[in-house]
Amino acid sequence: MIPKFVITSSAGLKFTTIFSIITLFLVSKSNGQGDSSCTGYPNIGQKKVTGISIGGSPGTPRYVSLLQYTPKVYNPSDFSTLYPTIIYFPGNATAAANPPGTIDPCRMIYDQTTSLPGKIAENKFRDSVFSGGKWNHFIVLSFQYNTYNYPSDFPSAASVDSVIDYVLANYRADPARVYLTGMSAGANIVVEYGGSSVARAQRVAAISISSTCSQVGIFPNGANAGANIATGRLATRFISCTTDGSCAHSGTQGWVNAINSSNPNPASELIALNGSAGQLACEGFAHNSWNKLYDSSFRFNGTNLLEWNFQFSRNAVVPVLLQSYTARLNQGKVFLNWITTREINASSFAIEKAGTNLRFTELVSIKANGNLNLLNKYSYIDEKPLAGLNYYRLVQVDADNKKRYFDTRIIMHARNNKVAVVILPNPVSDEVTAFITINKAQRVSITVTDMNGRVLKNKTAFYGEGSSGITIQTGNIPNGVYFLKTAGEDFSDVQKIIKQ
Repeated sequence: MIPKFVITSSAGLKFTTIFSIITLFLVSKSNGQGDSSCTGYPNIGQKKVTGISIGGSPGTPRYVSLLQYTPKVYNPSDFSTLYPTIIYFPGNATAAANPPGTIDPCRMIYDQTTSLPGKIAENKFRDSVFSGGKWNHFIVLSFQYNTYNYPSDFPSAASVDSVIDYVLANYRADPARVYLTGMSAGANIVVEYGGSSVARAQRVAAISISSTCSQVGIFPNGANAGANIATGRLATRFISCTTDGSCAHSGTQGWVNAINSSNPNPASELIALNGSAGQLACEGFAHNSWNKLYDSSFRFNGTNLLEWNFQFSRNAVVPVLLQSYTARLNQGKVFLNWITTREINASSFAIEKAGTNLRFTELVSIKANGNLNLLNKYSYIDEKPLAGLNYYRLVQVDADNKKRYFDTRIIMHARNNKVAVVILPNPVSDEVTAFITINKAQRVSITVTDMNGRVLKNKTAFYGEGSSGITIQTGNIPNGVYFLKTAGEDFSDVQKIIKQ
């Protein structure tokens, strides 16, 4: 997906705990916003989002795609309504670098259909909890990481901070009700995040961990990892099968013991599947405890996962929320505009610029307005864009000098004001964008054809003078080699693209 979002890590924020007493839990039927498809699933009930780059650096990101579930009632333009949000981390078989170059959020469904995104894809997920006299609908965001090669190269706790930053910046997520969950390698990521520091344990409201291999006192966890979770009063629900031969149940038991030995409030909860028939039976294979964890009908101590999560919340500072960020080339200048809808603890905004080497330098710093629940509008003009591709990154600087990186916009500046077309990305996945620079306003069409000239996709619209990006969906086109033709009144361009 173009433009790319680039987020780097920031330190965990400190919050105080509120223990919410919920008197009534019910679950409504899922009816989310999502029309994406994966092989074998004509509608997965989630939106596939590719072209993201979260954590690490633009060249070596930690997270490269996601599956987005938003409930039917979700309205991204409704600034007053926030939603409890679950962030899910999958098993290591879904990694994009396994094999290299397979950035495909569908892999989080294919790997285990009993996973959380798999339950959503099969319409077995119930997205709501009834409390306080109303239905409380959840957002669910599942993130595909690039690599998971323990102990040399795997997503760190700092990269999870980047994911949380991304979620709070781009969705109407309630910062008081952010919940982390994961299975297998994803469970390692989640529990390692909670145990890495008290500040991080206090940043989220609850975590649920299925079949973790991670152990207290073994890299990257310190001996005080359990105590960090207890001190941070982070609610934890662990589940594993006692006969698990992949990740021994004793490791899960070790986490629960380490947390509970510090007398936490709330106490860590352990669901031990014993392999026998009945409510606590292991299912399918001994490593698969997530089928129960993500089953809306499975309740332990009276609550399923969503009901258990919703008991817990934090006092959380509402972060800066970005409504829009645009970049447009006109008469040799790049006009940058952005709008925020909430600003707390924001000191300034900066625009950073890079060429094709992606080495960003700061163009300008602008003082933040600091207004809560108001539209704050900002603008800047780059008088001297580079010839060729220009990358413009928006950065928010907190009062304590911590930085949060938002969107990166791409502008094509043609030499001598000539017509130019650049195709990104290539190879493509779910969509491809043709960046055009034209010297007069005109109607432009973009067409995808197969090797025999058969038209598979077509989009036509009127574009003004300057640089624009024209995006066309390619998710339902089979893998292979195609031609992408971009044509206007006075130009025509054909380039080969590869669908993976």
